[in-house]
Amino acid sequence: MKKMGRIGWVLFLALAWAVLPLGADAKTTTATSNGNWTDAIWDSGAPIAGDHVAIGAGVTVTLTNSTPALGSFTNSGALVFNGDSGFGTNIALSATNCTILSGGSITHATNMTAIATAGVWIPSNRVWIACSNFLLATNASINVNGRGYRGWAPASSSPGRGPGAGQGSTRGGGGGYG
Repeated sequence: MKKMGRIGWVLFLALAWAVLPLGADAKTTTATSNGNWTDAIWDSGAPIAGDHVAIGAGVTVTLTNSTPALGSFTNSGALVFNGDSGFGTNIALSATNCTILSGGSITHATNMTAIATAGVWIPSNRVWIACSNFLLATNASINVNGRGYRGWAPASSSPGRGPGAGQGSTRGGGGGYG
């Protein structure tokens, strides 16, 4: 009986060791200069899953890949989603808590190209935030005005892009957003 008890404890400890996280506690890291999320712009190293991330006032960070699942994201500066590098609309900001403070902004790069798939136009950029708790403070913004599809340019023979694109003398305004 005593021997079975020891084996049970050994199995319990082995199982606990296998399933419990052994990593360090989440850190807080702040973007200290303008640049891509993946650049060396962070004061405590690149953000990893569970970290608390901040973008300070006056700093612009461009997101070209999805973030890991962050503990929190706080923005007083600017975050720009830009999928033109090939990830397109699959780029997501993921955090348990997402806060955009006064003066903070989120946008995406202008949709300059679109791909026709079975007659459906797909944008190359969008804002995608996946979180449990979201706060948009007074004087903060998520602004995608003028970021949809380009309309027909009068000096160009090429049509506008997206649904409702104008061509020739129709002077279409391009597709609506969303």
